[in-house]
Amino acid sequence: AIFNNVKAFAVRVWTGIKNSVVKLAQGLWNGVRNKFNALKSGVANIFKAVKNTVINIWTSVKKKVGGLASSMKDNVLKVLRNMRDG
Repeated sequence: AIFNNVKAFAVRVWTGIKNSVVKLAQGLWNGVRNKFNALKSGVANIFKAVKNTVINIWTSVKKKVGGLASSMKDNVLKVLRNMRDG
């Protein structure tokens, strides 16, 4: 009977320790996973913002250069017409 009581006590202690360690490990893993997910989301948002900024800059430059080229073309055509028409 004493052996069974000691065995049962040891099993309870071991089960308690095991459950505590498992809960601690799960909590630690969940915390690490959540932190990495948050970092991943933050990095993705940064890259999206950079991409959108580059697109906006490129669009602006393209419009300005296109407008400048169009204006130069119109001026050249005007000069040629004036030369032709005298």
